Amino acid sequence: MTGGYKMPLDPRPLLRRLETEHDTARVWQELWEELHHQGDVGDASFAAVPFLVRIYQERGVIDWNTYAIVAIIELARAEGKNPDVPEWIAEDYFQAIRKLAEIGTKEVMRAESADENCTTMVSVRPFRLDHRPSVHDSIFARNPSWGRVADITNQS
Repeated sequence: MTGGYKMPLDPRPLLRRLETEHDTARVWQELWEELHHQGDVGDASFAAVPFLVRIYQERGVIDWNTYAIVAIIELARAEGKNPDVPEWIAEDYFQAIRKLAEIGTKEVMRAESADENCTTMVSVRPFRLDHRPSVHDSIFARNPSWGRVADITNQS
């Protein structure tokens, strides 16, 4: 498997560290460096997504890194010289993206402050598969009073 540098990459050691270490900042830095590089991703990037989502769910700590890296990997899919999701991981990959969008929706609805809502909404904004409304669109359809935040997040 290859990562963002188009070099062989086994993401399992980094994923194990993400799962077990309390201070994940260094691990996230390494994951960002290895899974995505200047717009490039590889099959190891796609293979890591289901594990990233599972680890995120199990840790139970809101962290923008999971949303952002999964979104970056998905946005890079089949762009330029990047491959599409390999068949052997496609079902798990797309299920993980849907699961992360569901988790994000629940996090937004549970948020106790406007800051928490904004952080989570900006994190889940990129998820849109098969031309269905994104999580962002669904949230704002149910909560039109949040329109100003919607305007900010739509300026990308």
